[in-house]
Amino acid sequence: MKQWGHQIVHHFPDFATAHATMTNASQSLYNSPVILFITIPKDSPDWSIFDAGAFTQTLLLTATNRGLGSIVTYNSVRYPAVLHQVLTVPNDQRFIVGVSLGYVADEPINHFRSDRVALNKLLHFR
Repeated sequence: MKQWGHQIVHHFPDFATAHATMTNASQSLYNSPVILFITIPKDSPDWSIFDAGAFTQTLLLTATNRGLGSIVTYNSVRYPAVLHQVLTVPNDQRFIVGVSLGYVADEPINHFRSDRVALNKLLHFR
């Protein structure tokens, strides 16, 4: 994550611009017209978070396949009590993550692509 942060800062003319742009994007939930909330029952076993993650990944890939941009948002679920009240989600549900969806605006931040670790450094078969 530290490496990603370093890379994205250098995508902007200076640190102040990077910080202002990223803060505004996060606070406005990326100006997304749609936010999906992934929930699981509160009494679910811990491994259900893995299931929610796998579901979310499939949702992101499907959105991309359909021409939509997506971003997983922590800020959208930081205040679950408010979400329960405003969205009338039953209290037996736990908010895991939010997903912002929409068509990608032609903004400089949307052209940033982080470096990727080579697959052979992450995955080993024996």
